[in-house]
Amino acid sequence: MESYLGKLIAAGFRAAVCEQVEDPKLAKGLVRREVTRVVTPGTVTDDALPGSAGEQFSAAVAPGDPAGLAWVELSTAPLSWRPVSPRGNCPTSWRGSRRPNVS
Repeated sequence: MESYLGKLIAAGFRAAVCEQVEDPKLAKGLVRREVTRVVTPGTVTDDALPGSAGEQFSAAVAPGDPAGLAWVELSTAPLSWRPVSPRGNCPTSWRGSRRPNVS
């Protein structure tokens, strides 16, 4: 399955992995399945799949004044945050463990 996921991710597709969630011997008709994993080019953390090399961040913005910006590195999970103000009077120190590499 990983080789198929790798091909889909390398081509820029998203994939949902479904697994059986009931015993086929006890099922009447089709066996019930549920999505257990969603893989996209931007959220790959499995080293066996393309696009997983290096750091990958996910970020969120909380509106307000000041607004809040939070980000997490997906494979090691250090969470960082910072207040952000449109007026430019934000604290200059970064909170949390890391400053993201933003270009």
